[in-house]
Amino acid sequence: MRFVLLMILLSFACAPVAQAADLQQQRELFMQARQALDAGQLHEFNTLKQQLVTYPLTPYLEIWQVWKQLDSADEGTDKAVAGVLQSRADIPEAGDLRKAWAESLAARQQWAMLGDLLEQHPGLRKARPELAMMSDWYTGRQDEALREYSRIWPRLRKQPDMTMPLHQAWLASGHPTTEEQWEHIIRLARSRQWKVVEAISGGLEKQQKQWLSYWRKLQSKPQKQFEHWPASLSHPARMSADLPRAIFSDGMQRLARQDPIKAHATLHQMKHLNIAGIDPSLFASLHKQIALRAAKQHLLIASKWLAELPEDSSDEETRSWQTRLYLLQQDWENVSRMIARMPPDEQQLDVWQYWKARALDAMGTQTEAQSIYAELALGRGYYSFLAAERAGLPYRFNHESLETSQHALQELADRPGMLRAREWLALGSNNKAGREWNSALAGADEQTWRVAASLAASWDWPDQAILAAYRGRAENALTERFPLQFQGEVMLAASQTGLQPSSIWSIIRQESIFNSQATSNAGARGLMQLMPRTAKMVAKQMGLSGAHRQLFTPQTNIQLGSRYLADMKSRFNDNLALAAAAYNAGPYRVGQWLKSTPFELPDIWVEAIPFNETRRYVQQVMAYTIVYQWRGNQQHASLMQQLQMQPDASKPDRTAEQVAAEDSLVLNREPADTNP
Repeated sequence: MRFVLLMILLSFACAPVAQAADLQQQRELFMQARQALDAGQLHEFNTLKQQLVTYPLTPYLEIWQVWKQLDSADEGTDKAVAGVLQSRADIPEAGDLRKAWAESLAARQQWAMLGDLLEQHPGLRKARPELAMMSDWYTGRQDEALREYSRIWPRLRKQPDMTMPLHQAWLASGHPTTEEQWEHIIRLARSRQWKVVEAISGGLEKQQKQWLSYWRKLQSKPQKQFEHWPASLSHPARMSADLPRAIFSDGMQRLARQDPIKAHATLHQMKHLNIAGIDPSLFASLHKQIALRAAKQHLLIASKWLAELPEDSSDEETRSWQTRLYLLQQDWENVSRMIARMPPDEQQLDVWQYWKARALDAMGTQTEAQSIYAELALGRGYYSFLAAERAGLPYRFNHESLETSQHALQELADRPGMLRAREWLALGSNNKAGREWNSALAGADEQTWRVAASLAASWDWPDQAILAAYRGRAENALTERFPLQFQGEVMLAASQTGLQPSSIWSIIRQESIFNSQATSNAGARGLMQLMPRTAKMVAKQMGLSGAHRQLFTPQTNIQLGSRYLADMKSRFNDNLALAAAAYNAGPYRVGQWLKSTPFELPDIWVEAIPFNETRRYVQQVMAYTIVYQWRGNQQHASLMQQLQMQPDASKPDRTAEQVAAEDSLVLNREPADTNP
């Protein structure tokens, strides 16, 4: 009897192991089936697929199987695809299959079937307008097709081959009109696509070609060319009335980037020419743009230009920069006055509450200033930490644990989409896992998102835990929102570079929210969002040949990114704020900003960083560093002391080649949850 009981207990004890082994075997069979399908080994594929009836990712094999059949599609294939799309509508990849099917239908000129598909999925019509136009054209909706083609033609960079019949019919019906042609030319000229402009402007009049030639010269040397504005361009023929406005606006914006002072003077000189198509609203818009350009270059005259803006041109950006210019002058009375003029909701932002208190403090109203500091210090973040120090109060972290029941966790984990997400995560495909995760949580309430944050953390999936906590409004769940992921790699990099681990974690948190597969639009990669060219430069310095090709590997990315950050700290006298600014905007720009505005009052210098993105980036990194020091059970340093480190102005400038390499690292913007 004891033997039987022992065997029963052993069977229960071994059950989880057996299940885990079975799941791992299914994963291996799934990958083998995928490889067999890719190799065209259909018999082996079907044999493997039959062994995966209950595996969560088997629907993907069905999708890929019919997708592959599209290469030689016929009526039977269309029925098979339609069937899979209907039965597997909950799989995110079904949307990709639908797009591929639409392209296949168009290639086979199955316009009626394509029209039905587009009718059922309006989003597909919007995503692929050329397919929609041709479907309309061949199914009796020629007028709609021509109207849509007229709408998109001025923005076309290249004529899609499939739309050529529609294009010919459009030309035969009297298009492009003069207005359409000029709209197309103006769009191309603004982006300096002059070769294309020359190719399509052969039929223009001689004077019109001269105007375009003038515009091209204006883009290169705006100040010189504005001195020779063609009189004929001030009152052109009616058919080109939009041209002077486009040329004037483009040239003025380019001049403002080069020299706001000259742009402002030129704008007022040109105002008296009464140029056709250039109305007071354009002058007001350009005046505002020039004033903001000057403000971001810390030209104090810009405060006067911003003050001259009409009330309806004033907005949050103009008010913010006018206030920042007064901060740079330490004109505390005007700082206080500007904040008082802001709308109530704007005044209550942490940034302006902090600077209101700083102004009151400087003007001798310490009691009111201390009251504001104390209120701000109740929160957690850049301005809250600064306010706490000014009030002599401890930092408040306000951590709260996420209270999630095991039942709620299991219920969410058992959803089909979540099962698929976890499998993709186990197979190393974060992208597909993320698509399933987001699809399964579409429309979820805040409580469900909080459960999802706990679930993602338990799965060792930090980026989704961070985003889920944000969407669940669990701002104080610091364990989930500030994970100590990749601890071994971070500690090793810290020991090799002399950086604090909190600094490395802070950059990772800001750059990629711990998504090791993150890629920015500009091509930055991995946890610390390194550009391949920058990584190659750093790897060469470290003697790590080929390491820049492994930026999606956490250890390599952290090693190279930490070295680059340490180099920036060394260049700017161990100041983390300036190093973070250089990491985001490039060290050359930071060097230029320091030349125009010395680093004497650090909180003012950071507030006046010209790039909104970089300013917020620096503030976030500094605040995250404090939080990570707390998370690591360290005795956190003073934020003010970290800001006070002075840059070494005696260090030589980099060469042009070094500047180009250093400035090639860009920020991958954090999609959400930007508050500590």
